[in-house]
Amino acid sequence: MMSTLAALLQSAGGFFPGIGYVISPLATLPVVISSRLSIRYGVMCYGLTTVLLLLIQPAEIIIFTMTTGWLGLGIGMAMHWFNRKITIVLFSGGCLAAGILLILWGLHFPVLGPQVPVRFDYRVMILVMGFSFIYSWIWVTFSLFMVHRIRQLWSQG
Repeated sequence: MMSTLAALLQSAGGFFPGIGYVISPLATLPVVISSRLSIRYGVMCYGLTTVLLLLIQPAEIIIFTMTTGWLGLGIGMAMHWFNRKITIVLFSGGCLAAGILLILWGLHFPVLGPQVPVRFDYRVMILVMGFSFIYSWIWVTFSLFMVHRIRQLWSQG
């Protein structure tokens, strides 16, 4: 169920241009929740979401597998391994930065737009890392809030 939700959210940009690009980053949350339950569930959610995207929106596979999905797995796994928020942010931000840089420099895909060079540039690396850690901090904060809310709802029911 979480994989289906993640695949639908990730593919929203392709189905609904404009508003879909605002919805698409929310595909991280189902992976975080699955990973928080169990790292094994998180990896299964990540893998199944990738397969579903292959079927419904193949153009989103690279973005999901190396950014949105890695961020979700990174946050979920870090919540298992680390107790401090800053450590979770650093780990998951590192995962996101690695994914973006791998797409940019490993695959030579202009994920950041045509103005950003696909060859190594330390300034691009610094900007990607800065963005990744800020974006990760936002997602970790949101994820901790959501996990707390889910636990509250679960304990009431």
